[in-house]
Amino acid sequence: MFLRRYLIPRLIQYILVIFFGITAVFFIPRLLPNDPVLRTIDAMRSRGASLEPGAMDKIIADLTEMYGLGGSWLDQYGAFWARLARGDLGVSFFQFPTPVSRLIATALPWTAGLLLTTTLLSWVIGNILGAFAGYYSSSRWSQAADAVAMVVRPMPYYIFAFALLLLFAYAIRWFPVSVGAKLDMQPRFAWRFIQSVPQHSLLPALSIVILGMAV
Repeated sequence: MFLRRYLIPRLIQYILVIFFGITAVFFIPRLLPNDPVLRTIDAMRSRGASLEPGAMDKIIADLTEMYGLGGSWLDQYGAFWARLARGDLGVSFFQFPTPVSRLIATALPWTAGLLLTTTLLSWVIGNILGAFAGYYSSSRWSQAADAVAMVVRPMPYYIFAFALLLLFAYAIRWFPVSVGAKLDMQPRFAWRFIQSVPQHSLLPALSIVILGMAV
């Protein structure tokens, strides 16, 4: 009964989310107006690389093969899943020639730390505020908290996080527009590192905690 009513539907939901998420990762860079190959060549030139005009065709062919952009979109999509099944995530379109696996490995510890910390904080603070709201159920503070929760709860995370980003990063400029701490920094007890972590992580942590408490 538990498997049929809860576990199997939830597993199917997760599989669909993963499938459509990976599909979006494939299509979104290809739908952008700039050609990834030409963008990479421009980036190489801006870094001072000397590109011979006679070798340009070979460079374009090599980059096209490296990015998996040869053939029709259907062929590219099939090759994309085949490489993914082998564990080959390819090369980043935007940070050439960095492999995608290296970018994920660099960001994963920060993401995991942010997720664990905010989950714990949202659980603790949410229970404290829930007990407070239950004890003072008829007060204005409790009614205000219920109203805020009703507004925030159905809001998708990415919309809520984007709204906080627009308000606190773009408009008020209290926080930098970036994710996590500076990813090129290794964790260490240095003032530059300690200062960077809350500066770059507080805004995403705040969005996760608020949504977690609302639920």
